[in-house]
Amino acid sequence: MNFPLAVVKEVKQVAENSDKEDFIIGYRITPEEIHGENVGYRLGDAQQLIDRIVDFKIDYVHVSLFTKYDAESVGTNMPIGKTIKETVGDRAAVMIIAGIFSADDALDALNHGDLVAIGRSALIDPEFTLKIKEDRSDEIVLSIKKDRVDSLALPAGLIEWYTSEGVMLPPLPGIEYLEELKK
Repeated sequence: MNFPLAVVKEVKQVAENSDKEDFIIGYRITPEEIHGENVGYRLGDAQQLIDRIVDFKIDYVHVSLFTKYDAESVGTNMPIGKTIKETVGDRAAVMIIAGIFSADDALDALNHGDLVAIGRSALIDPEFTLKIKEDRSDEIVLSIKKDRVDSLALPAGLIEWYTSEGVMLPPLPGIEYLEELKK
């Protein structure tokens, strides 16, 4: 834990010593990351680190999950986001991201944290949040569509990254239409 704690401490000091008063400081973590049988860390390890990090009075903890926002840790019946929220309490906000593709997903994800981050859903439908705000959630595009690929204006590098072999990200719904662009 020494390295991440030292980084958070330094970031807090730089923010406090600046002439700006509106810094928002967060810490993004994947709360479980296992490679092979014993390499990596489990949720309990992440909880210990997060507990120490929020003592620095950061504004939020960004919980990045590989599967879905309501995923459970191995051997538990408690969603990871809720577990982190219990660890953090009211000391910082908890931001959840993973597998949020609809307004219902976003609303349900708020049961697991205080804030919802969207990434892939905004790539698929750049008006995702606007449609929710304007009560048009039934118009949210949930998957990349063949007839909309060009209008998404995704950079070639991003398309290459998402469609490359061995990418360690969950696939975008409709990824096959991006793969056609590479041909």
